[in-house]
Amino acid sequence: MANTFPLQLLSVSRKAPEVIVPARPTPGEMKNLSDIDDQESFRFQVPLLFFYENNPSPLMKGKDPVKVIKEALSKALVFYYPLAGRLREGPNRKLTVDCSGEGALFIEAEANFKLKQLGSAIQPPFPYLDELLYNVPGSDGILGCPLLLIQVTCIHQEYELEINDNPDAFRTANPNDINLKSFYLGPKDIKALRQQLPLHLRNCSTFDLLVAFTWRCQTIGLNLDPEETVQFSCLVNVRGKSSNMTLPSGYYGNAVVFSAILSKAEVLCGSPLEYAVELVKKAKDKVNEEYIRSAMDLMEIKGRRVKYPTRVNFIVSDVSKLGFEQVDLGWGKPIFGGIASPVSPQTTLFLKYIKYEGESGILIPIRLPQSNMERFEEELKRMIQGCRIKDLCNDKETQIICRL
Repeated sequence: MANTFPLQLLSVSRKAPEVIVPARPTPGEMKNLSDIDDQESFRFQVPLLFFYENNPSPLMKGKDPVKVIKEALSKALVFYYPLAGRLREGPNRKLTVDCSGEGALFIEAEANFKLKQLGSAIQPPFPYLDELLYNVPGSDGILGCPLLLIQVTCIHQEYELEINDNPDAFRTANPNDINLKSFYLGPKDIKALRQQLPLHLRNCSTFDLLVAFTWRCQTIGLNLDPEETVQFSCLVNVRGKSSNMTLPSGYYGNAVVFSAILSKAEVLCGSPLEYAVELVKKAKDKVNEEYIRSAMDLMEIKGRRVKYPTRVNFIVSDVSKLGFEQVDLGWGKPIFGGIASPVSPQTTLFLKYIKYEGESGILIPIRLPQSNMERFEEELKRMIQGCRIKDLCNDKETQIICRL
């Protein structure tokens, strides 16, 4: 669907920000962050966008979404009361949540366009992101600032919910040279890529396949010295793993550790896709109880200031299974729901994306300098087109779709 609205004319008018406090008194206490959450590299905030059509449930018909969401937020903060507090810094820069009940920020806004006019622009990169995500002065820090900001924008009787933690995070040194594009890979594209793998690897997870594919394409796009060492890193969720790690009752912080693996650029780029898939699987498989405890000990020893390489480190966070697309506030499921933009140039997100016609696939935002992006796209298209298959039902070739 094409854009029908001149994005340069898009404007949003906002009411003054207000603070929403818990609906009932909450415990006044100090809660130390876990060593995982207290890592130096985790001191950032993440912007999320949710777009909703005006498709209310019978219970919600005629109700004001601003009022509904504001009241729901106040009630939710009773149970998740640390989110109404503020972060404080103690000895050795240890972060603590001051459960002060000060509240979350809330903004009511209106826009001058219809949701359908945005067309294909309802996916990363959002060219109107700065208009939709308002940075309330003094709210974008880590210490002593609100932990949550929610903005509800009414769009000609269609509604959009925005959760904005820090829209100015991770500005690049030379933003004019950086290109951000999103690449959609649907079921046919994924099936085509699997055909490149030997039989014993064709049952690998979609995550392993797409990470290997994207990592290889990006390394080729960067045009590195053949002898340079490149690294793949991913966040591995401890929850549900076959380890003896038991999380405290009521804990809803992060339970993830980084895992990484290295390769020479020349070997990664010159080897078939199966080589990268094997490396990705190896990086994930080594995360056992011993590895998890060792990672936590390292954070404690280093004072949570663990540094991660950034130049040639391909970092992936898979958020496609977090259920953003299922968040129904009473007006149906979102057209798009998820993280608005990667938080750093080195970080790549895997987002679940449902197209207008109903097909579900993975959306991968990539941020690279322009010349590197061109090489990345060339390799990506070459790999897809090199293994095109015929659809047995309608004889249509698979294709990869890119949105700028």
